[in-house]
Amino acid sequence: MNQTARIPLRPDPGALRARAAALVPQAAVVALLACLRKRYRDDILRTCYPDARDLAPLLSTKAAVTPTSTTAQTLTMLAVPSFVSALGPTSVLSELLNASGAQYIFDGSNLISVNALIRDAATTFVGELDPIPVRAFALGGITLAYRTLKSISVFTREALSHSLPNVEVTVRNALGDNTSLAGETAMLDANPATAARPAGLLLNIAATPGQSANPDKAQALREDVKLIMTTLAPIAGNAPVILVASATQAWALKLMGDNLPFTVLMSSAVAPGVVIGIASNALATAFDPTPVFEVADQGTLHLDDAPAQISIAGTPNAISAPVIDLWQQDCLALKASFGVSWGLRNAGGICWIQNVVW
Repeated sequence: MNQTARIPLRPDPGALRARAAALVPQAAVVALLACLRKRYRDDILRTCYPDARDLAPLLSTKAAVTPTSTTAQTLTMLAVPSFVSALGPTSVLSELLNASGAQYIFDGSNLISVNALIRDAATTFVGELDPIPVRAFALGGITLAYRTLKSISVFTREALSHSLPNVEVTVRNALGDNTSLAGETAMLDANPATAARPAGLLLNIAATPGQSANPDKAQALREDVKLIMTTLAPIAGNAPVILVASATQAWALKLMGDNLPFTVLMSSAVAPGVVIGIASNALATAFDPTPVFEVADQGTLHLDDAPAQISIAGTPNAISAPVIDLWQQDCLALKASFGVSWGLRNAGGICWIQNVVW
């Protein structure tokens, strides 16, 4: 008797990405509640998220747990690109991580060599018995070095005593405020690499000359967009192009119409009057398979974006302020960290203009 073969269903990519984004704040909530209630994370997971088996890989403070299914593995790999988007839904860093044409995983390696992006006609038609052209394919175009983006968020005990959905919102918002802008600021600046951070994408990239001075602002906008797109065209080809700008220029770009042939991102890390164009296929990124969350309910913290030692010897001695004692003020501190790095496979894959008139 003939049997009907069943076609396996493929997971919906959009649903997977949405679930991956939800995993991140949920993992942070589990870590916080485990410390608050003095219980193991596995116990909190079974109590608060009994059906969320895909959360397990995100709950280890050391090595990631090996996923038990291909779906769980896919969600784990999506978790970090979705990390910042889960915390800040308009994060430029997250959008660029997701859009990069070469995505790598730091699977125990501190350095990843990435081949340069070269577009030419090395492949051609070859007749029978004729020699075939050989491309010298050399790795080492750029090296992505392991760097860690970290933040600490402080919560009162009362803030974590609400219903589970409300706690998730509180944690997501707090982490987003502390993480998103710092990452995209570093990504879009022109500072060199250090032992703590990757180089900004605009390092050694001069502004593209020729921006429009047309008194008709609408026409000047179109001329400047054309300048950016034609500058990137030799490298981008038909790959997606991303334009990043401050609020005024970003809204002007978005108001050009629907179905634009490029993506527009708004960032407060970009100065007014500046527009940055990025060819997605030239951008390479690498990140940890999972973010790491650690929680403490004891210790003294210096509450500052540029923290210093609590006490500094000198003449006179100095004490950093403001400081908080977690135990005395009944608070918990959540430290979030994940490895991330980025670079350009070809310097022609990015350009920027300044002093636009629209």
